[in-house]
Amino acid sequence: MIPKDYNSERDKLIFPEYGRHIQEMVKQLLTIEDSEERTRQAYIVVDVMGNLNNTLRDTNDFKHKLWDHLFILSDFQLNVNFPYEIPSSEQLTLNPEKIEYPKLHIGYKQYGKNIRTVISKIREKENCAEKEIIASDIVKFMKFKSYEYNQEYPSNEVVINDFRKFSMGEIEINEDALSATKINIKKPKLQSSGAPKKDQALKPHRNLGGTTSNNSQNNNRKPKPMNNSGQPKRYFRHKEEVK
Repeated sequence: MIPKDYNSERDKLIFPEYGRHIQEMVKQLLTIEDSEERTRQAYIVVDVMGNLNNTLRDTNDFKHKLWDHLFILSDFQLNVNFPYEIPSSEQLTLNPEKIEYPKLHIGYKQYGKNIRTVISKIREKENCAEKEIIASDIVKFMKFKSYEYNQEYPSNEVVINDFRKFSMGEIEINEDALSATKINIKKPKLQSSGAPKKDQALKPHRNLGGTTSNNSQNNNRKPKPMNNSGQPKRYFRHKEEVK
């Protein structure tokens, strides 16, 4: 009886792009005692690996990577005359350093994280007139972003107080100019598919071809005669006897 070989019972594939046969060939290399024969067979295995993994051919160190893969497949135990420097397990299994996520607390999320940086740059300006013009535009921007974030119209007093906190009270704001500004947000108009549009008028049905419609035919019909009980009379046709 042929023994069954299941994938679940096999060794894990280190490089799936080479397949299981290459991994078995590398295991066979470890059993060869002759050093020259083992080295010759290793070169043959590397050539087969290059044919299987064509994506590495475009790289400059194509052969160097193949020999590194061969050494990894042998679990760093293959003893042959390598044409390159023999890598160590520490060099090939380096774990990258963990990148810390920026822990920046944003106190006023509705305005964004860059609004304070912009206001600090305005504080460095010496021209007061230019400073007030830029500051008024920033306050209008803050008002728009607050509406975009909260989906409700913000109070001018709240926006101005927040701006004064960011500017340390060094920049004055014209409250009258801010009160005159309006936020115009265009919302999409929803229209049902079955309802007719405003520019489409309901046209009467036209009877083409000169023929009368069913309604006109029903109106021109004569009433049926009624019997004494108020029901329409029924006429029965008697068959004549065939002599």
